[in-house]
Amino acid sequence: MTGRAPLVRVYWYSQTGQLKETVDAFVGPLADAGWRVDRRQVVPKEDYPFPWSARRFVSVLTEAADRSTVSDVSIEHGGAVEDDRAPDLVVYAFQVWYLAPSVPMRSVLVRFADEFAGVPVIGLTACRNMWYSAAVAVRRQVNQVGGRYLGTVAAIDDAPPAATFVTTLRWLLTGRREPFSVFPRAGVGPEQLARVRAAGEAVAEATADAGGALADRVPGALRRSDAAVVDQTIAAADLLAGRFFGVWARLAKAARPGVPRRLVLVAFLCWLFGSVLFGLPVVALVRKLAGRRFDRALRRALAPVLAAEAKS
Repeated sequence: MTGRAPLVRVYWYSQTGQLKETVDAFVGPLADAGWRVDRRQVVPKEDYPFPWSARRFVSVLTEAADRSTVSDVSIEHGGAVEDDRAPDLVVYAFQVWYLAPSVPMRSVLVRFADEFAGVPVIGLTACRNMWYSAAVAVRRQVNQVGGRYLGTVAAIDDAPPAATFVTTLRWLLTGRREPFSVFPRAGVGPEQLARVRAAGEAVAEATADAGGALADRVPGALRRSDAAVVDQTIAAADLLAGRFFGVWARLAKAARPGVPRRLVLVAFLCWLFGSVLFGLPVVALVRKLAGRRFDRALRRALAPVLAAEAKS
């Protein structure tokens, strides 16, 4: 590394503020270590208000799950640092919508593709528990525009999946995330943010050494800090369901506006609830029957987006 302070550029879009908290946890240690942090907020021209209305939440499937869909976005500089030189590292912070990168964030890689060409990129996400299909899509798109994808940092809601299905929907549709009845608080908790912070510290420590290319040292730092912990069963269900979400999106787009499209979306909701109830148990059973072959196939599928080995 040269004598100048290294520069990390962060591209982010967050409706709820949760992803911004996760970004802060990761880049905080870099700033403490002397990095310059250039934050660039992605602003979609089409508003995606939060909380979602039920109708908008369902209808956005046709945009989100069809990964060819992009929208008009602009970039606003945020924070004290605005540095237009080529960054040493880019953090691409993305929400997950219907198992795909959010429409505003994937639009950045189309509208501002030149800003990612030739630079190392870390994908960072904060979501319920299914980030795998979205990370695969992000990695593919980053590489298509000439970037180098180094790995993923993922923070999840680590409450039981059945509970998070309820609490996350409640949060998205009402804006309320506090605990209620037998259900925990929705969203990423302090332990997950601490793990993300540890990943930032590991990257800061690894890149403080002047030997070798900075980008070559980042994957090892992510690996040592468990930056993206993999749940094998949930990951397999995610990768499988991601394909079906795309099918549903195309069906909804092909249907005529009005009653025909609403019927497709109602059918999708029925399929979605059925998948939540029965999908994970079926995948867990298949994994048990297939044994190591299942895990090897999953590791191969996820290897491009991970800097760490998948954990059982």
